[in-house]
Amino acid sequence: MHIADSECSSIKDIKNVEIYLAVFSGEKILIYRPKQSSSQEQDLWKIPSYYSDICSIDSNYIDAIMSEANKTLMDNVCMEFGPITNYELVPVWLEEGNVKELSFVITIPCETLKISSVSGVLFPNFSEGVVKKRIGFFSEESIQNLEVDPKSKTMITKIFSYHKA
Repeated sequence: MHIADSECSSIKDIKNVEIYLAVFSGEKILIYRPKQSSSQEQDLWKIPSYYSDICSIDSNYIDAIMSEANKTLMDNVCMEFGPITNYELVPVWLEEGNVKELSFVITIPCETLKISSVSGVLFPNFSEGVVKKRIGFFSEESIQNLEVDPKSKTMITKIFSYHKA
């Protein structure tokens, strides 16, 4: 997708889009729970994501998008990927009432990931996150039994629908 700079100025309501990282291992998707801070009321599971300038979602900027995706995975779940060629960047519209929000999903096969040697922002390493039940791969059915961030839950449902197709 490419949006010319001149078109960006006409898009008043869309400044940034959220890019979700759908890491699949078979029929299970990677989700995590950020460390609970004193300001959070609930400790909810989320799908890794970050915000990107909509004007940069262009084939010329895919390296930057993938670099930021890799940084997000390292920071949130202590995993990283090397060069991958079999990913997809899929646009998804989220609707809540009369509001539509454009997001994107990058599907990343688990086989392309490795456990990062660098400590993440949320966890010192992947194994500790798994042991403390803050990182995991879950099936669509098992996610229904977890307390998941509402926006992430909607996105996970859409991702599973797309993944099955």
